[in-house]
Amino acid sequence: MFRTYAPDQEVSPESIFRRLRSWREVAEFEITHVDTYEIELEFFRLPSDLNIFVEDVYQFCPSVLNEYIISDPFKSLSDLKLKDLEVYLKRSKILRLCWG
Repeated sequence: MFRTYAPDQEVSPESIFRRLRSWREVAEFEITHVDTYEIELEFFRLPSDLNIFVEDVYQFCPSVLNEYIISDPFKSLSDLKLKDLEVYLKRSKILRLCWG
């Protein structure tokens, strides 16, 4: 995980570590994939306030909505909303954060 970063977006390995640690306080998950610009999490227990969590995820990684265009081929990128990410998380329990 400490090799994942996005210097052009001011995301460092340390900031990723801090954010994941804070998410561990409200959810249970494991890191299932890590590379230079991407981290994937699988949730065993989602946060009780998913709306607030999804907003936090979006603030940390705005491209997160782009990652879910594949989940619904009938939606255009402009139609994607935080609510869509919420629904996707409830259904799949997978979150992919990508900064590259």
